[in-house]
Amino acid sequence: MTEKYVMNEYELNRLENERQGYRLDTDYVNDDGVLCCGNCDGKKEDWYNGKYNHGYIICSCEQERQRQQEEADKIAARVEHLQWVCFGNDKRLYEHTFENDDAQDPVMQKIKRYADNGNKAYSENIGLLLWGNTGNGKTYAAACIANSWIKEFASKHKVRDNYV
Repeated sequence: MTEKYVMNEYELNRLENERQGYRLDTDYVNDDGVLCCGNCDGKKEDWYNGKYNHGYIICSCEQERQRQQEEADKIAARVEHLQWVCFGNDKRLYEHTFENDDAQDPVMQKIKRYADNGNKAYSENIGLLLWGNTGNGKTYAAACIANSWIKEFASKHKVRDNYV
């Protein structure tokens, strides 16, 4: 069994200062003097060859958080790519969503229902015709539908990375 290295006071102070960079309020130091995650109890540092290996171990809950963030970033990249394919460089259309609509117009409520049931409309070959004078919101409604479907598609389907 390897004997543990005993740190002097200078090394302990240096270690505590380094811990401040990655230590959370819920983290704690266990009986062995090792920093542990307060959520999953995973080690954030450990002994290695009799010395501390601190600041390099990622606990399981942090790994899960990083995985979720990477997945969210991939979905955001897919959404942006599909919006670019759909709208080109007209960035104002990227912001046209049902969430940004005031939901007071009964026509927009019907259009939102149509968008929410897009799979059924597609499978039953049901279309939507938008007509009216200039400034009635046809482009806005179409962009809301497109953005709704883009976000749904990007979150449910994988797109090959070389296309995103």
